[in-house]
Amino acid sequence: MRGQGTSGSELPVVFVGADSSVQRGLVNSLERSGNNLTGLDSNHTGLIPKRLETFTRLLPDARRVLVYYMETISAGVRGAEAAEEAGRQLGLEIHLVPSVPILNALPDVLAPAALRAGIPIFSLDRDLVTRGVLAAHGPGLYEMGRQGARLVDKVLRGTPPSR
Repeated sequence: MRGQGTSGSELPVVFVGADSSVQRGLVNSLERSGNNLTGLDSNHTGLIPKRLETFTRLLPDARRVLVYYMETISAGVRGAEAAEEAGRQLGLEIHLVPSVPILNALPDVLAPAALRAGIPIFSLDRDLVTRGVLAAHGPGLYEMGRQGARLVDKVLRGTPPSR
């Protein structure tokens, strides 16, 4: 992103929920961006091994795990690779399922159907635990939005994104 439209720009950009922002070159570090970007890194890919470990603790008899990911998003592909590696280490059979965005369908469609069928869902969004998923490990998307709004407010009040 930095090299595609923000390079040389003074226009502040606030991102919310970007995965691996340092590794992807969006910012120099999580402490100081070094450019006109600021925001919240979800670290979703980095959390995948811990999610699968927690999943095996909650469901010790589970051996097969479906992992939905988007092939068109580089973080999704990296996440799928991380899931395969973590699955190997945990003795899980990981089935990767290329998908369209399903997060919006989780609370109202997928979670209730999975609950009726006895299929547990482990989500990246902790806000969905109250809506039918078994468990979650990661930041709540609602809370990330609130924190993102705080950053927008700071930028609008004159704090440079690089701080």
